[in-house]
Amino acid sequence: MAERRQRRTRAVGAVGVFDRALGSHKPPTSTQRWAARHPLRVGLVVGVPFALFCWFVSPHSHLGDLLVSTLGGAVLGGFFVGVAFLERYRQRRWRRLAASPAVPG
Repeated sequence: MAERRQRRTRAVGAVGVFDRALGSHKPPTSTQRWAARHPLRVGLVVGVPFALFCWFVSPHSHLGDLLVSTLGGAVLGGFFVGVAFLERYRQRRWRRLAASPAVPG
C-alpha cells in the first residue's frame, strides 16, 4: 500500500513539473478568459468558416462534397470546443492554486 502511494506521489509530482513547464502557473490572457467563458462560440468561430472555405473550394460535383466540408467543420469546431473546455478547467485549477498558500519545497 505504501509503495502504491509513493508511485502515485511521484506520478503527480511529474505531472506537476510538466504542467508548470507548459505555463499553468501564469494568469490567463484576455483571449484565454473569453475562450473559457464561451466554448461553443469558439467552436462556431472556427468550424463555420472552415466548413464554408472547404465548401467554396470543393469542385461541387457531388453532394458528398457538401457533406464532407460540413462534417470537417463540425469536427474541427468540436475539437476547439473541447480545447476551450480544457482551458476552463485549467483556469479553475489556476484560481484554486493561486488562492491556496504556497507550499514550501
